[in-house]
Amino acid sequence: MQLTITSRWIAVPAVVLALAGLAGCGDGSGGSAGTGDGSTTPTTSGSADAATKLMDVCKAVSTDDVGVALGGVTVTADADPSSASGNGCTYNQEDLRALGVAISAAPVIEGNGGIEGAKTGTAAVISGSAEDIDGVGDAAFVVVGKVAGGDNDQAQGVVQVGSQLITVFVQQGNGLPTEQVKKAAVDVLTLVASKA
Repeated sequence: MQLTITSRWIAVPAVVLALAGLAGCGDGSGGSAGTGDGSTTPTTSGSADAATKLMDVCKAVSTDDVGVALGGVTVTADADPSSASGNGCTYNQEDLRALGVAISAAPVIEGNGGIEGAKTGTAAVISGSAEDIDGVGDAAFVVVGKVAGGDNDQAQGVVQVGSQLITVFVQQGNGLPTEQVKKAAVDVLTLVASKA
């Protein structure tokens, strides 16, 4: 899989970073260390949280898997430079108005509210209500609605798997129905939970 940087996701960092800020803030002394296998292990000090090995999204989640989760489409993968953890990946169809997905992983930091803090942050950015998703990871939710006054429904969800929060943002510009956007987000959250 060839990884390149794409410009489609320029509008996404506001949503993803809102979550990353909630999940990734700490006492200011954290960092990350390479593990040699392509993933990163964030380090924390002054905290009871142990270092967390994060999912390397582009390695763990294939374009074929995402294509199936989006309804049997063909997607390409691009490294996501806006990911706060540096290990995010975007998956796009040839028509950039069609469903596309950005996925990133961050450590759970309970001092920032953990998954409940992520839920609050997501609902503050997307004009929708958080809905819990039973049976996916240790806990999961999705929010579907408009972002920044846009015309099309987008979705963002987070799944907790162990000591990491994996964020999925589904973007589209084709006027797809809310339920289709939600289904795509839930299917991709289920997929990433199985790969983490």
